[in-house]
Amino acid sequence: MLEIADGRAYLATARLNVEGQSMRFDLDATMYAVVKGEVTGSCADIITARALTGLEQYPSLLPSLGQQTPTTVPGLVACFRRLIEEGFCGRDDHGGYISIRQLHAAHR
Repeated sequence: MLEIADGRAYLATARLNVEGQSMRFDLDATMYAVVKGEVTGSCADIITARALTGLEQYPSLLPSLGQQTPTTVPGLVACFRRLIEEGFCGRDDHGGYISIRQLHAAHR
């Protein structure tokens, strides 16, 4: 499921079971927090590893943004760093998003 608002596409959040608690997992927002240093150390490693697993739900996501799907934690961080720096991905009050304008421009 995809929600679109203000030229941004918000991917559906995944559900995780963490210590018996059901939690929402926002791939783009999570990777934004890791890339920007809001989450560091072993916590960043753990959630990035989870993000790698989460990409199985969106097998064409990174290829559609001109990126190969990484197979390692450092590779995923580097991939999202590029996407954030180039304006493809970001985070706002609604969560992590993909810029439709940037996506459209990349496919011209």
